[in-house]
Amino acid sequence: MRFVAQLVAVVFCILSPNVVVAQNNTAQQLYDALHMDILVEVIVSEGQEQVKDAAELYLSGRAIKVFIDQNRNLYQPSVIKERLIKGLDVGMTADQRSIALAFFQTETGSLAAELEATARQAISDQAIEDHAKAMVANAEKNKEARVTELADAIEKMGLIDMNLAGAMTAQYHFLMPLAKVDALGLNQAEILNMIQEGQEEIIDNITTWLMAFTYMAYTPLGDEQLTTYLSYQMSENGAALNSALFDAFNGIDRDMSAAMGLALAQALQSQEL
Repeated sequence: MRFVAQLVAVVFCILSPNVVVAQNNTAQQLYDALHMDILVEVIVSEGQEQVKDAAELYLSGRAIKVFIDQNRNLYQPSVIKERLIKGLDVGMTADQRSIALAFFQTETGSLAAELEATARQAISDQAIEDHAKAMVANAEKNKEARVTELADAIEKMGLIDMNLAGAMTAQYHFLMPLAKVDALGLNQAEILNMIQEGQEEIIDNITTWLMAFTYMAYTPLGDEQLTTYLSYQMSENGAALNSALFDAFNGIDRDMSAAMGLALAQALQSQEL
């Protein structure tokens, strides 16, 4: 939902088997501490819903059911889990993972991680998302300090920009295969223009959603706990963790969107024949 070109220095070294296992185990432990199995369930569930929505939007008749059946297993939980653990492993140093793990084993860190995961699962329900947005609107009306604190943290962490870049990248990779479908009459320039034109709306949606999600998720935290957690999130280590997670999630979103776009393009071309 994120781009910056960067130079990467690669150092080749020989690691003993024990060191490799230790690093992978730390990534697995951090994955567990963040309750990411819950997030994998969300990705799979929402991904399957996107397959259904795409089929109903672009296809007709029997082709809808065929497409849904053929792409039911596009989102594989085991593959997604493996990619997230790998993202934590390669996206952070061993020391960074150890520091993050230590924080999420504290009382505040552990509670915050659980609240985030369960809130993310809950907000998949449109009724709950609407309720969370209403909570924020009421809090803003009452000028609650927590709303300002969350809005400031979201801005300082760059969450809107990261989510925006990821969303636009996923859209691009979904739509590009459809440019090869003559009936749709799309080309690369038109696709880029469509994405660009929708950018402001995407930003508004992301901003509203982030406020609703964070306000609902952290409601059980006391003021001191929330300040402690947000301070960690905005720390160097918190930034490293968020960067690794965003890279992993965005990579999954990009690749799944591309695969779904390709499958849809093939279905449309078959339908034309």
